[in-house]
Amino acid sequence: MKIEKLYNQRIKELGNSKTHFGALAHADVKITAYNPMCGDDFLLYIEKGHENLKLIRFEGYGCNIAKASTALLAKKLEGLRVEEATKCIQQFLRVADQQENEQPETIWNDPDVLAFTMARHFPERYTCVTLSWIALAKHFSSE
Repeated sequence: MKIEKLYNQRIKELGNSKTHFGALAHADVKITAYNPMCGDDFLLYIEKGHENLKLIRFEGYGCNIAKASTALLAKKLEGLRVEEATKCIQQFLRVADQQENEQPETIWNDPDVLAFTMARHFPERYTCVTLSWIALAKHFSSE
């Protein structure tokens, strides 16, 4: 697969988005997503509502793929209950997993999410794509 497929337009747009970027002063939870192999380093801020993830923001630095994926996490999970967010995380990880036999479109048919199927063709980028999602999943499982 050609390298041009790695940085598709949707990943570029998400990586440049400032919508969910920045600290959240009154965060109830702060989660670090760090990859010591490449230096990607993000801090997720979550403000919990009565029964949901009211606000999600992040700051940090890393490759555009990791940043775009973290921006997508905030966009897709904000407003959801933890149970719903956990299900979305599991679906997202399956979409990106090259070992997954099911077609990505049948797992989560969303253009933003499907932009990250490139990880199936560039397995060395799987960690970039899943870094923040896995960090959040670990947090949820430890609550």
